[in-house]
Amino acid sequence: MELGPLIKDARNALGWSQAELARRIGVSQVAIKKIEDGQTRRSKHLTSVLAAVGLKHLILDGALMAGDDEPEPNAAIAGQPELLKPLGGARDLPVMGTAVGGSEEDGDFRLNGDVLERTTRPPALAGRKRAFAVNLITNSMYPLYRAGKKIYADEDGRRPEIGDEVLLELYSDEDGEPGPVYVKTLVARGARTIVVSQYNPPKELRFDALRVKQMLRIIPYDELLGV
Repeated sequence: MELGPLIKDARNALGWSQAELARRIGVSQVAIKKIEDGQTRRSKHLTSVLAAVGLKHLILDGALMAGDDEPEPNAAIAGQPELLKPLGGARDLPVMGTAVGGSEEDGDFRLNGDVLERTTRPPALAGRKRAFAVNLITNSMYPLYRAGKKIYADEDGRRPEIGDEVLLELYSDEDGEPGPVYVKTLVARGARTIVVSQYNPPKELRFDALRVKQMLRIIPYDELLGV
């Protein structure tokens, strides 16, 4: 996996220069340039860079290699970061089946009610009987979440707050059919209207609150790992 282009795209999507990203994580702009250009493939800064630009799921995927850019003489090479260790939970977390909607207005997908498979349970979801995962289908929330990656929610988890990423399911207009599901950021929540936004392409969506069947907070990857 070439991390450099992914990091560059995510940084640009946030509107940050290389210098701004470097400032935020406390490294030089040259270090960021080397990572993005592929000159540095084993960097002790990769974990911080990925977390800063919203690509922490690559840590969960085990995509990182630990090391130093320019180790000092006789310096010990860093060992595998804590985040790269296996999650270690039981492989019992349900992954809910999805179906693609007929158009963009139908949402990101629909939950079909089936359990597609069982996946490893992250530490933060230990003992959570109504937690589940979903394989994301669209790139509407890229670079925070991208198609093909799992997102995690808990029906007994805390109520979403403004700024949280949410899984929002609407009631269907067709009897017996699942309603559209949207993976977005919660912007505003009122008695009559719920406003959410997405990254790709940037836009806001407004829904009648009476149409909302459920809205669950998407649990961030770092929280899933207990860091």
